[in-house]
Amino acid sequence: RSGALVPAEAGVPAAMNNLGICYERGRGIERDCGEAVRWFRRAAERGHVAGMAYLGDAYYRGLGAAQDVVEGRRLIERAASMGSEWAKLYRFDEMGVW
Repeated sequence: RSGALVPAEAGVPAAMNNLGICYERGRGIERDCGEAVRWFRRAAERGHVAGMAYLGDAYYRGLGAAQDVVEGRRLIERAASMGSEWAKLYRFDEMGVW
């Protein structure tokens, strides 16, 4: 089991995001994109910027959640506006400038 599980279950947003990454990539735990989205959502709901960006990516690409390009863009744009460099780059690399 991932080392992020205990703090994530205790409500630590960074751990929630890290656990989502573990599930998304299959690091130390069986890959499960649906479970990754669940943890990214929990982190994002607590204002975790990276969690917001990863959740947006999941919606945009339809990984672990029904594809929703509009919601994906909204979340990535919000994360970018909150300072996520990854989200800023993602807008150009993956989606082009909108």
